[in-house]
Amino acid sequence: WEIKGNGCPSSEELFWKLDALQCFIRDLHWPDEVFAKHLEQRLKLMACDMVESCVTRTLQAFQQLQRKSKWNTTDYIVPSEMCAMINVVLEARIQSLKLCTVDGADVHQYHSKIDGLVDGTLQEMQTGLIAKLTSMLEVTLGKLSRYDEGSLLAPILSLTYRQGMSSSGKEVGQQYVNSVRNSMEQLRQKVSDELWVLALFEQWYAAQMSLLCSWLSERLDHGLHSIQLSALLHIARKLYSDFELQGIEEEKLNSKVYQTVCSRLQLEEAAASVSDANSREKDDSETSKRGKSLRFKSAMSGLPGDGD
Repeated sequence: WEIKGNGCPSSEELFWKLDALQCFIRDLHWPDEVFAKHLEQRLKLMACDMVESCVTRTLQAFQQLQRKSKWNTTDYIVPSEMCAMINVVLEARIQSLKLCTVDGADVHQYHSKIDGLVDGTLQEMQTGLIAKLTSMLEVTLGKLSRYDEGSLLAPILSLTYRQGMSSSGKEVGQQYVNSVRNSMEQLRQKVSDELWVLALFEQWYAAQMSLLCSWLSERLDHGLHSIQLSALLHIARKLYSDFELQGIEEEKLNSKVYQTVCSRLQLEEAAASVSDANSREKDDSETSKRGKSLRFKSAMSGLPGDGD
């Protein structure tokens, strides 16, 4: 499944042969008009069957590759083979307009049949791809869940973080952002239809925001750990700016779900700032008390004793 032309080597050869055969028969100019029409209809039907088989087998290969791929890591990048399969289906729609119609008219409804099949196939590909890409965010949120209040691992992980033995929240967030950027670049460079890619990005962005909102909603009863907060702030901000650069409209970026996520994170950020300020005041107060105590002891030690 290497990329060649607007599809893969097999699809390019198939579409070329079907077109060449129709051109060859048409150029013979059969004297019997009835037989010529019948032959033309048979060629259009054959092309419809071949294109239908091509699309169906491509979808099967796409789904099989999905099952084999390892998605439970932030190092994942959408395979170029998947991009080639998407291109094959997109090209099938374009070719069917030429191979399955008569002078641009869908006389036998073969093109309509292929068009409907392509729409359904592309929708299945998009849905499956978004589900798999979103699962990478689920992995990241799973890591952050270990810092939940009441979690057995939270105290241990907090200790390792303070000692520099584990990643900071921003580093965890950046790992996920990098994986998103890599897959976005792969899709932009390898998939031939920019409008289809843009529609995919819109759905992908919305799915990520919905997942973040759901994850935060499950934790309404308690505050976020500092690592959770810094990771989610980084992810939310970078996703907005990165998808904006890809051409997503402002109204779709700044959706109600996104605003809900931002409001919760801003509230947590404000609470964390107040908590940090109180901690600093407490530390300063304790430091001041210890200083006064030391000065008092020093002064007392300098006084003459009872025996002097």
